[in-house]
Amino acid sequence: MTIFNVNPTGSDSFFTFTGALEAAAQTDDQAEIRLSPGTYWGQITISVPGITVTGMGSSPADTVIKGNLSSREIMPDQKKRGTFRTYTLMVDAPYVTLKNLTVENTAGPGEAAGQAIALYVDGNGFHGKGCRFLGHQDTLFTAPLPPKEIEPDGFIGPKQAAPRINGTHYYENCYIEGGVDFIFGGAAAYFEGCTFCSNEPGFVFAPSTPQGRPYGYVCRDCRFTASWLPAAGVSSLPDSNPDGPVYLGRPWRNYAKTVLISCWIDRHIHPSGWDDWGKIEAQKTVLFAQYGCLGPGASTVSWPSWCTSLSKKDLPFYEKEQVLSEAINLL
Repeated sequence: MTIFNVNPTGSDSFFTFTGALEAAAQTDDQAEIRLSPGTYWGQITISVPGITVTGMGSSPADTVIKGNLSSREIMPDQKKRGTFRTYTLMVDAPYVTLKNLTVENTAGPGEAAGQAIALYVDGNGFHGKGCRFLGHQDTLFTAPLPPKEIEPDGFIGPKQAAPRINGTHYYENCYIEGGVDFIFGGAAAYFEGCTFCSNEPGFVFAPSTPQGRPYGYVCRDCRFTASWLPAAGVSSLPDSNPDGPVYLGRPWRNYAKTVLISCWIDRHIHPSGWDDWGKIEAQKTVLFAQYGCLGPGASTVSWPSWCTSLSKKDLPFYEKEQVLSEAINLL
């Protein structure tokens, strides 16, 4: 493996992340970029297959890739930037791994800034390990895009006309924060030991699972919480909507799939759990399900009839190795 160190103040290292990426693209060896603690600003694309990018701090908060682009900005062509040109970091290659770092979009709350992607992943076999992905509306996009736009130029951006890659992603012990639809897209993505933190009312997931695909989002041993809830061990609760201002998810497209297994769900989740986004027809085609979830927001008593609970015999189908079977070098 070839190591590329990035340190803006070091004489024996690359001064920029992009400089190290350019060098890594020229090697035939497997490459790892090691980012020294600090903040790396800019809109960055990783297009080197099989590369690993590691933050070298003691925690993911020490190494931050940061941007602040929002969908409502007016571009030189007088069109809005749109969702898919707002990303801080784009992974546009297979088998890329991110470790121990933060990717953040600081554009602000969705009500003011609109969509603002922190991490855009388009490539099979992605692995995020011990990372933080921070934003508000549309924090994490797990490509592919749906086949067609609903509105003209709705997909304007780097992959608008590209072939759709039905990839698999693995998010391990990651912290993902946002508000409206803050994890969205069509990938088969397995989230293990992750924390999903809502920082404003909205929806955690907005999957667009392609028709005929067996998996959308699968979450195992994850935690759903909110920034306004007290930390562990604090007994008093702040005044808030007793019904919960956040839904687990809604279908971006009609064949959306999300399965929660043995997750902890806090009181910020609405008793209904899921919303159909006004798509009555989607009630017959989505799969929103759970097994063995706990916590004050985990009750399924008020869930819509078109959502379900799994049985123990269903669980082998949702094992990690099964879900990620197409990412042959991932595990």
